[in-house]
Amino acid sequence: MQEWLAVALLFVLISFIAITPCLASEPHTLVAKHLYDLQGPPGSPLSLPSDVVLDSSGRAYVVDGGNNRIAVFSSTGKWLYEIGRKGKQFNGMNGPVGIGISADGILFVADRNNSRVLGFTLNGKLIQDIPLRSGKYSIHPIDVAVSADGSRLFITGNNNHSLMVYTRDGGYLSQWGGEGVDEGQFRYPATLSLDGTGSIYVVDVLNTRVQKFSEDGRFLVQIGEWGVRPGNFYRPKGVAATSSGVVLVSDSYLNAIQVFSSDSRFRFQLLTDDPSRGFTTPSGLALGNNGLLYVCEMLANRVSVFQLDLPPP
Repeated sequence: MQEWLAVALLFVLISFIAITPCLASEPHTLVAKHLYDLQGPPGSPLSLPSDVVLDSSGRAYVVDGGNNRIAVFSSTGKWLYEIGRKGKQFNGMNGPVGIGISADGILFVADRNNSRVLGFTLNGKLIQDIPLRSGKYSIHPIDVAVSADGSRLFITGNNNHSLMVYTRDGGYLSQWGGEGVDEGQFRYPATLSLDGTGSIYVVDVLNTRVQKFSEDGRFLVQIGEWGVRPGNFYRPKGVAATSSGVVLVSDSYLNAIQVFSSDSRFRFQLLTDDPSRGFTTPSGLALGNNGLLYVCEMLANRVSVFQLDLPPP
């Protein structure tokens, strides 16, 4: 009985540390000022938003997974319109998770349960349907990113533990990874981000790390490792890399967002200007050119927008 009680107390202590990391005593903190939240139209709120991208005008496109749609907002947070609906035909989606955008304004959506990537114009016209298969097996995509020159799509596969590369028009090129814990391998890769040099950052969820690759799949560096202290991850979910070499990573279990250099050095833990608010299950992240940070908070059913002044890398 005493042994059981000791184990139970240890579990409670670990959970407490994981949920509320000791941040106040850490000097490496950076404050994000909350501005407003993105929410759905009256009677149709966001449900489990998982990812967000911005176009050149500052409009936000949110993967509203619980509603099987893309929710579109103005640069000031006003609801505009939606793209898609539940299903497979006629712009249908089933469990979309990630989203990417090309420089010329095409949205690519990882339509997970339909095992495909969809391409839309910014006003919602479906122009591409890219099925994802490996032999006779369907691949469930989690996220998609577009190369800087717009010629390639990088897609993370949930059930094949790989990063796949396709041409812009949907032709298969290559893939790397495979299930494992070694450098270059994955256990459920998720969100993607590209920096200004073309390097690719991949959230490797169950390996509790972010891996950085060159565009041709060469492993470069690992960011983070398992743990509950600043610089560690428990359930990393989102990543956003800037052109200047700053990398933000969200952790949905620790309710934390951390800032790293592109060579994997921990730099800051993000705090909000309202200590009572914090981050709630943060996942997808997006950074605007005007210093705005968009954070998908899945279980809070909102996308929070902050002003964030990132220091040089």
